[in-house]
Amino acid sequence: MEIQCVIITMHTLLLSWSSHIFPIISELIIANENQKDSRIALGYLSFDNF
Repeated sequence: MEIQCVIITMHTLLLSWSSHIFPIISELIIANENQKDSRIALGYLSFDNF
């Protein structure tokens, strides 16, 4: 079995979803204003099938 390592830097991972997410996203936008081509990606993962 081959083990692969992926090194990712300059990312923020939010593991939760509630109404509290919107102020956090606002803070991330402000914090990343000086970063070229910064992005915020939102996704949904259902654990119903696990």
